[in-house]
Amino acid sequence: MRAAIHVAVSLLLMAGLARGEDFSVHIERLADLDNGRPAPQLAFDRDRVRPDTQPDGNMPENRFDVYARFKDFGRVRLGETLEAGPSAGGHWPRGKVFKSGLVDTGGIKSGWVRNAPDLFIIAWTDEPDGRGNEPVFHESMVLLRLADGRAAVLMRASRAMNVRRQDMGYPGLESAFYSFDKAGDLLVERVTRTAELGSDRPGLLLHRERGPDGRDAYSASIHETVLLCYRYADGRLTPCKADLTYRAQAGDDLADIARFYLGPFADARNLLVANRGLFANLKIDADHPSARLSDGQAVDIPVPDERLFRQYSGELAVPADRHGG
Repeated sequence: MRAAIHVAVSLLLMAGLARGEDFSVHIERLADLDNGRPAPQLAFDRDRVRPDTQPDGNMPENRFDVYARFKDFGRVRLGETLEAGPSAGGHWPRGKVFKSGLVDTGGIKSGWVRNAPDLFIIAWTDEPDGRGNEPVFHESMVLLRLADGRAAVLMRASRAMNVRRQDMGYPGLESAFYSFDKAGDLLVERVTRTAELGSDRPGLLLHRERGPDGRDAYSASIHETVLLCYRYADGRLTPCKADLTYRAQAGDDLADIARFYLGPFADARNLLVANRGLFANLKIDADHPSARLSDGQAVDIPVPDERLFRQYSGELAVPADRHGG
């Protein structure tokens, strides 16, 4: 989707700033929950999966699988914890210990999805390994079907909550919100994405500004919303429909938006067809469509559904995973 623009990618630190360095899970921002429904009895186990190792001769490591254990539905694997140390000295101070992954089981949040008869969501924070250079926290979740005495995994997802460096090459920060449409038996995954693009040269959707050194610079703030709908039937989620909406920057050109999302030779008339009501009052030449948009104007982008599911969807479980583990 981004092959049409060759610019350096830097990340907006929106998630980290909004949380004020609070990397705990706020499950009300993740899913529409039925808070009046009693939660199932739930505890957490850690199974050691590897013996001690000494990758640098001074820092032993232990790895653990973390499981959610239900009283009435068995147990299901959530994630992994790595415990390294205590250091014997050398590269790291003697006695130093590092923990990463699903470290704090006390911070795990869960709840029933509203309007869904048997969908249950569990979310937690995956912490970075302090020995690395990129201290990125992730909000991870698993969507379960609790029925017939079994916890079956339907979907997994993990998204970055912060980024400390701006040259990591990530395409942007994402968050998701899950809800259930009872009338259509649909799980709706609403993904929002924000990315900052910058270059010293003009490019699609880049706007000129004066840099701190007095030279021209070019930047863009990309804001997108993606709606992914999954049919829920027979205990399975099946992708069925997806939509992408771009929120325009002031002065964005309709033709540039088309080329940015649909390829360098895309015709802006494709956007006219997808946004008939929005552009009905704009004076646009049908043979050479072009229009400058106002800030925040929503533009529906006719991207194929399978492309959006491939890029934005959480990971749907394979049949074996739906039986837990």
